[in-house]
Amino acid sequence: MTFAETVRADTPRLVVQFRRGPGGDEQFEWGVVGNIPVLTLIGGVADAQRELMDYGHLPDAGGAPALVIAWDGDTKLFDYFVHPDVPRKPLVGMLEIVKAALVMSRMGQRASSQVVLGPNGRPMRG
Repeated sequence: MTFAETVRADTPRLVVQFRRGPGGDEQFEWGVVGNIPVLTLIGGVADAQRELMDYGHLPDAGGAPALVIAWDGDTKLFDYFVHPDVPRKPLVGMLEIVKAALVMSRMGQRASSQVVLGPNGRPMRG
């Protein structure tokens, strides 16, 4: 799938946008469009990091400076696109932060579904 097809089809995706701050520092923002299973997305982020570290490039995202990780729910595969103006080393670091946030989110979901038992064996109330 090409980047244009991904956007046109409104494919579920993780988008990491990049811009330079006033002092020249790297600034990133990220978000998820659509629904992607969290554990699958964590794996997709790890794959994108590996591709960037091993080869230093992914297909061009076109448009604004961003990385796009698109999820094809039918094939269960990701497509990766990155704009050439996005610096690779800081992007790999940002993906580590994204991955950590996704892990924390998953841990929060898991913890909220757990029942804590009191000393009498009954669920504790908050």
